[in-house]
Amino acid sequence: MLLLISPDGVDEALDCAKAAEHLDIVDVKKPDEGSLGANYPWVIREIRAAVPADKPVSATVGDVPYKPGTVAQAALGAAVSGATYIKVGLYGCTTPEQAIEVMRGSSGP
Repeated sequence: MLLLISPDGVDEALDCAKAAEHLDIVDVKKPDEGSLGANYPWVIREIRAAVPADKPVSATVGDVPYKPGTVAQAALGAAVSGATYIKVGLYGCTTPEQAIEVMRGSSGP
């Protein structure tokens, strides 16, 4: 079993970093924007810097509409900011084909 923690900001992430030996994944999101609310790239970057390098950081880009290019840009922003894993909520996709296109665009060519 893995322990995933979701700090709500950099200060809480710093507290979690002190107990890093007890956690497996740090999950960055912004709950006031929903269960998959995307946080700011600079928050992802600061949290990535606060936790040990061997601990993966996940980040969400939100519940997204069917806009593959826009979602790809958001995923790139999260990756460049230090996210090891990126989560995409496919709330706005209405067909399996749309979901596949969004996910393919988010993961690169």
